[in-house]
Parts: sequence; structure tokens; C-alpha cells
Amino acid sequence: MEISLAPSKLPQTGTSSELGHADKLKQPQLPRHAPASRPQATWADRVRVIDATTRFKLQNFDRQPSGSRLVIAQESLLETTEQWTRSMVGFFPGYKMPFHAAKSITRRAWDGYGLEQVMTMDAGFLIFRFKQESDMQEVLAKGLWMFGGKHIALQQWHPRIQFEKNKIKSIPVWIRLYGLPFPLWTTEGLSRAASMVGKPLSCDAPTYNSTRLDYARVCVEVTADEDFIH
Repeated sequence: MEISLAPSKLPQTGTSSELGHADKLKQPQLPRHAPASRPQATWADRVRVIDATTRFKLQNFDRQPSGSRLVIAQESLLETTEQWTRSMVGFFPGYKMPFHAAKSITRRAWDGYGLEQVMTMDAGFLIFRFKQESDMQEVLAKGLWMFGGKHIALQQWHPRIQFEKNKIKSIPVWIRLYGLPFPLWTTEGLSRAASMVGKPLSCDAPTYNSTRLDYARVCVEVTADEDFIH
């Protein structure tokens, strides 16, 4: 017996429109053109200040002739005096401590006294600005300070201060005078006793009010060419 099999028809799923859509998906995609690359920014573009409010504007003055000397009016000198009168100047005699180290140490030591800013200058000088002048005076009244085993010489800023160590002929120091008799616990008596060491400048509140009689704490100015009295 010969048996012949009729060709079977596979059932089609989906509509003709869906089949046509499938055929379209099988078509290869044409490559798209890559977008044009942007021109590389220059260094001037990177540092350009766009917001004008971030700039610190200066005043415009006429240029003076060559060889002229700058003359500053007295009122201009007094304009910023307030921020400097609450500042003190310091340096390490015979040693130049790195600025970041000096800033870190003084921050830890004087933040509680209202230290506001630490600034550096040439020749190893440092400027310490406080929130109030009384805060700075309190630090100076503490006497000699040692940072990292190094003594730092401190004095209050004044308009004629010179930032050259070889021109510093005298510095103020705080000393303690023990065993003073009672008649010397007056302004004149303390001044006479302090003058045995240097030029009397001031004293602390307990000394002035005679509330601590075991010693007197006074500030004197000593010169570099004189032997220090112990």
C-alpha cells in the first residue's frame, strides 16, 4: 500500500499587519551619524568670571606721573584702623615655623579667646586678629607663649610697627614680681618696681585691684641690648 502525505499547512498567528511589522523589524538598521563634537574649551573660558557680583571692584584713580610719591589722606589711614587695633603681631625668634603648623597650633590655643583670622607676612611674621581688642589683650596678659617648644614673641599692632626683625629693638613681656611689700601695691609703687626690669607698660586686673597679693603681674618693655633680669 502506498501512502502519500499531503503537505501540512502551519497555522499562522497574528494578522497580516502584525506580520508585516515583524518583517520591518528584521530589516537592518542604517548607521546614524555621530553628533559633531564641541570645540574644546580654552583655559580662558574655564577661569572666566560670568557672575559680575563675585568680583571685588576697585575705584578708578588717575595715573600719577612717573616718579610721583603716593600720598594717603589721614581719613583713609583711619578707615581700617579698627580691625588692626584688635590684632597682634608675632614671630618665632631664631626659627621660622611653617604657616600651616603655626595656624593650626594657634587655632587650638586661642579659638576660645575669639581668634578670628591668622595671616602671614614676609620674614616669618604672623598677624593674629581677634573679634574684640579685649580678647587679644587677654592673650597678651597670659604672658609668654610656647608653641612646639618654641617661644613666640607677641606685641599689639600699632601704626608704626616695622616688620623687620633686625629693626626690632624692644619687645613687651609679662613678668611676675614676687614678695612686694604692701606700700608698693599702688600705681607708683608697681611702676617703680617694674622699672627695675624694663619700661613699665601695664598690669593685669588682679594686680591693679590688689586681689592677688602673692605676686604682681606687669608688662614691661625690654630692649635687645640689655641683659634680661631674672
